[in-house]
Amino acid sequence: MLTRSFGAQSFVAFWRYWNPVYGYFLYYWSYRPLRKYSPRPIALVLTFALCGFLLHDIVHIAFTRVPLVTVWFVVLGVGAYASEALGMDLSRRPYVVRAGAQVLYLLGSFEAARRLALLLFGGTQSASQ
Repeated sequence: MLTRSFGAQSFVAFWRYWNPVYGYFLYYWSYRPLRKYSPRPIALVLTFALCGFLLHDIVHIAFTRVPLVTVWFVVLGVGAYASEALGMDLSRRPYVVRAGAQVLYLLGSFEAARRLALLLFGGTQSASQ
């Protein structure tokens, strides 16, 4: 799971490999129904937001009152869609370059989400942990 995900040719492909069981569930119970009523980018980002909220943030919000993980997953969804829209293809790059791009994507989007969540929701420094 890790090797294939971090070696993926794009951010969209990263998420296809990351957790295939949960991805299958999200596809059929979130993305596909949303896609019937909204454009693909909206359905994709809302699916990421739902995943962040249901899988992680319910507990996090109880302690911090800041939906950091949901904001992070929205940023991840926007990044995934942007990589697809821009035609990102790292398949010809060495594994270490592809893995490095995935790590930068995850860390950079987390930092952007942390700052955005603090800006939008205020909160304490516990949102930054």
